[in-house]
Amino acid sequence: MLELSKPAHDWLAEKDPKHWSKAYFKSDSKCDMLMNNLCEAFNCSIMDARDKPVLTMLERIRLYIMLLMAGRRVFCEKWHGQVEPRIRKIL
Repeated sequence: MLELSKPAHDWLAEKDPKHWSKAYFKSDSKCDMLMNNLCEAFNCSIMDARDKPVLTMLERIRLYIMLLMAGRRVFCEKWHGQVEPRIRKIL
């Protein structure tokens, strides 16, 4: 870089490398994967409703969410205790 542009080299030399060099970037996740997966799953589940007129689309999304919540309520009624059965098996 020094050969290409001395001012650019001097400017970067003043900065902390963790702000401009990929070698110093953190390798851990930089986004909330749970939220991304949740959004992707929801978008996938409403794919057939997205090409409908607005009211029809909203009605289908409402129906999907109502059925999802009802199914989860039935599943949760089978719980004994405060820990979900699948997690209890792991523990």
